[in-house]
Amino acid sequence: MAGRGFYRRKRKKSLSRLYLLIVLILGFVVFKWGFSALIEIIAKTGGGDQKVMELGDVVAPQTPVISGLPEATNSAEIKIEGYTEAGVEVEYFINNRRVITEQTNEDGFYQTVLSLDEGENEIKIIAKDEAENESISKPVKVIYDFKAPKILLSSPTNGQEFFGQQEQVITVSGEVSESEADLRINNTYVRLDGNGSFSLRVSLNEGENEIKLVATDKAGNLTEETIKVSYVR
Repeated sequence: MAGRGFYRRKRKKSLSRLYLLIVLILGFVVFKWGFSALIEIIAKTGGGDQKVMELGDVVAPQTPVISGLPEATNSAEIKIEGYTEAGVEVEYFINNRRVITEQTNEDGFYQTVLSLDEGENEIKIIAKDEAENESISKPVKVIYDFKAPKILLSSPTNGQEFFGQQEQVITVSGEVSESEADLRINNTYVRLDGNGSFSLRVSLNEGENEIKLVATDKAGNLTEETIKVSYVR
């Protein structure tokens, strides 16, 4: 027990000497260079908070998210909406061209209507806060196409006549100008090959038969073509 008491007294005495030494050093600094030097020393040794204040806001806004857009459209205008951080500036870009700048609402929601260029449009959003921190959305591509696909029917021809059992089933064939278009012949889906070519076997009823072809592209443009053929047993 006596040993422990001696150790505590010795430690207390050492701390007292250390505190006295610190006070003497600080007093010398104030006497020699003034309070400004003392403040500078404190700032350099324990001024972490000050550095944070000088740096300010260095966090970029939440990356903007663009709500689902169609792959293609036949409308010259498109509504763009999505969300990012609340109360920040959002810049709308089409093909790397800034179109308009707006502000998000208190929920971080943004919405506007943009005019599209003919063909492919790469759309992206840049969110920017007051400290000029930026974040960029993932680009989304939308094709503006207002031209309807063309149907070139090779056979049969309009008004053509077929006779006998061997000609009751005919082949309807031709090409569509857009190979990715949806083609229906008398409401039956017909697959196009890589060149837009098609072929479908159609059974005729006795008398006049109507053959209707409807081609619709990804943008929603539609072309219809109807011919009539006759069949006699």
